[in-house]
Amino acid sequence: MKSINWQVYWGDAKREWQQNRRLQLIALVALALFIVWVHSSLNQLRKDLRSQALVAERNYYETELAAKDSAWLTRAKEAQQQLAQVNSRLWVASSAGEAQALFRDWIDSEAKKAGMTVRRAAVAVSDAVPGEQLRPVKADIQGRYTAGAVQKFMDAARQHNLFITLDAEQFNLSNQKNQTYRLNITAWFVIQGEKSAP
Repeated sequence: MKSINWQVYWGDAKREWQQNRRLQLIALVALALFIVWVHSSLNQLRKDLRSQALVAERNYYETELAAKDSAWLTRAKEAQQQLAQVNSRLWVASSAGEAQALFRDWIDSEAKKAGMTVRRAAVAVSDAVPGEQLRPVKADIQGRYTAGAVQKFMDAARQHNLFITLDAEQFNLSNQKNQTYRLNITAWFVIQGEKSAP
């Protein structure tokens, strides 16, 4: 078996390449087609990767939004529960006049229990809270100060199961013979059948 003389083959191929213009043209066309194919393949790969990245990003944001929606639903439920608790502590009346009378009766009853002297108790229904049926009923209570009695009344207001806020308190104890107090308190009423304030 004869050994292959690669130098002879290489020399023949080299001469053929230099002399054969058609071979050179075919090789150049093949190279150009290969370059176009590589470029096209890389471009397609880039598009595929970009599409995958966009899909992944969209899935991430959808997951994040879903998680936020879930958190908002939880917060909304908690807010509804808190609102229900607040509503359960509001005074209820069928009219502004009834609200005024109910609060006045409560003041008289609790003042008597506490042993607090009431010289004057002005009770008035204020304007509704905008957008709500909630109306504050304010009382300006004045009288002779008796040690411990006013504090008992204030404790009763703070501990009452319905909302009463202590807005202001004033004591004049400088005159031993005529010590006085003044309290401003508010009860929060829902007036049934009354339209919400604009």
